[in-house]
Amino acid sequence: IAMHPFEKKKLIVKFMNPELCKITEDLIFTHPYYDAKENIINPKLKPYLENEFWKNEELRLEATKLKNIFMNKSQSMLHGDLHTGSIFIDQNELRVFDSEFSFFGPSGFDNGAVIANLLLNYASWTGRDDSTKEQIIDYRKYILDTIKELYYYFVKVYEECWDADAREEYKNVNGYLKHSLQLILSDTIGFAGCKIYTRDEYSSGSKNFVMPAKYGDEEAMPPDDEVFKLIETVQGAQAISDDNWSGLLAST
Repeated sequence: IAMHPFEKKKLIVKFMNPELCKITEDLIFTHPYYDAKENIINPKLKPYLENEFWKNEELRLEATKLKNIFMNKSQSMLHGDLHTGSIFIDQNELRVFDSEFSFFGPSGFDNGAVIANLLLNYASWTGRDDSTKEQIIDYRKYILDTIKELYYYFVKVYEECWDADAREEYKNVNGYLKHSLQLILSDTIGFAGCKIYTRDEYSSGSKNFVMPAKYGDEEAMPPDDEVFKLIETVQGAQAISDDNWSGLLAST
């Protein structure tokens, strides 16, 4: 919205990054939705996947829509693999590293990746015996508050940049700013949902590891209600608007 189209297209070509984008396309949007040979699956989870998850055509449709958005919506320069482990922050500054997956893509992708990481942290506190119930409640509230602050701060900065830098043909269209933010939110929630139940891990040999969220050890049990709520955030993501963002978090 701020760059001259010729300048932006040059940068899109420069940061195309097709090889690493293909990894994301496969591991996040494709392989988890069927019994792909690349998947490494906990045997205890396999019956659930075969009987429910892989049969969910609505879910696979939404993930396919999001894959198409990921592949074709070149809105912003992205980190491409953003999560809480790649962010250093203190009271004075913020640093982000591990940016080899960077490319021009949909503005909601990095936001969704970080939110997914936070929601996985939220879910991981189910059944913990090293903290009191009150501590778990307080920490989970902190996680949800962090997600709200992250998104609302994104909106604040986006609106400031819109006012300062957006080209006139965008600024002069009444309602287009709100429309843009609603689409970014919809994408953000959808990408968060896809990230929640897929984990990707790349070793020096590029060995792919795919596992629905939270089930990385042999003692893991099938999903509980907490995780089902997180899994279902991807369904209907295209219809979510800014007005029910708080409601979504409250129900998670």
